[in-house]
Amino acid sequence: MPKAPRCEECGAQLKLGLDSCPLCGADLSGGPGGKKKSPDAETYHSNVRELREELRKLRSHDAEAV
Repeated sequence: MPKAPRCEECGAQLKLGLDSCPLCGADLSGGPGGKKKSPDAETYHSNVRELREELRKLRSHDAEAV
C-alpha cells in the first residue's frame, strides 16, 4: 500500500486534493514560490519567547490542559 503524502515543510500527513497544509499552512500547489517562507531567526526566537510567557501566565493561574 502506498504511503500517504507528507508536507515538505512540517512532515504532516496529507490528504489528496489539498491546496495547503492543514498544520503549517504551506502552499501545496507545487508552483514556483509555492512554499511558505520560513521566518528569520529573530522572529522565531521572538515567537518562542511570547509562547513561553503565555505558558508561564497560564501555569501561574492554575490552568489545566484540555
